[in-house]
This record gives sequence, C-alpha cells and structure tokens, in this order.
Amino acid sequence: MHSLDNIPKENNFKTPNNYINNLSQEIINKIEYEESKNKTSFFQYIKPYIYLIASMIILILAIKFGLNKLVKDKTIIKHKIEINENPKEK
Repeated sequence: MHSLDNIPKENNFKTPNNYINNLSQEIINKIEYEESKNKTSFFQYIKPYIYLIASMIILILAIKFGLNKLVKDKTIIKHKIEINENPKEK
C-alpha cells in the first residue's frame, strides 16, 4: 500500500496577487452592475395597466356591438304569453 508520507507537503492552493486588497472593490462593482441592469423603465411599470385598459375596451366593444347585432337580427328569444280569448265558463 501507499503511504501518505510519500506525498510532498506543499501548499498547492494559491490566491492571485492583491486578491484581498481588490476584493471589496470587485464586490462593489458587481453589485452596481446588477443594480444598473435591473432598472425598470416607466413603460415597464405601466405596461400591465395598458394591457388591462385595452382588454376592458375590447370587452366593452364586443358586448356593445354583439348585443346590437342580436337585437337587430331579432335572434333573442322572446317569451310569448298566450292569452286565451275564450275562457271556459263555469
């Protein structure tokens, strides 16, 4: 079997030069970049409301013109009341 004594005892993990000195500035730069990337424009803020208003207008127009078409074509079912002109006499 191999023994661990034969493995050289040296540190193979190294950090780049000035890593600790530049670390805080690199973190700040990344945070500023992410914040600038996530800014929402005015249009992005009002876009859901524009879609809501547009859908309401479409719905109102569809109901208005749809009902007008039904009334003009007389396709609405009308209930007829039958009147008996010759009632049975008692």
